Amino acid sequence: MFWGEEAVVQQRFGSKARLRLQKQLPRFEFSQSPKEIVGLFATYFGPTKTALARLDSAGQQAMINDLIGLWTEHNESNNGGTLVHAEYLEVYAEPA
Repeated sequence: MFWGEEAVVQQRFGSKARLRLQKQLPRFEFSQSPKEIVGLFATYFGPTKTALARLDSAGQQAMINDLIGLWTEHNESNNGGTLVHAEYLEVYAEPA
């Protein structure tokens, strides 16, 4: 969970690597609603499919509800679609 924290990445690599760290802010824009996006991810996106497959039906529904909530909470679209910006830390490491 902490790979997005620059200090944590630097601590984990220590002096074993030269690091270049760069924050990225991709824009995810879809014409579908957050609920529909979660359905697409649940059907076609490997990591989401795998996580759901490992849960019982109650766990699957809870995860789907949580994902819909996250997409909805961060949705910046005002036209019925979905627009989300999601920051991540890009890490380049070369042996020291």
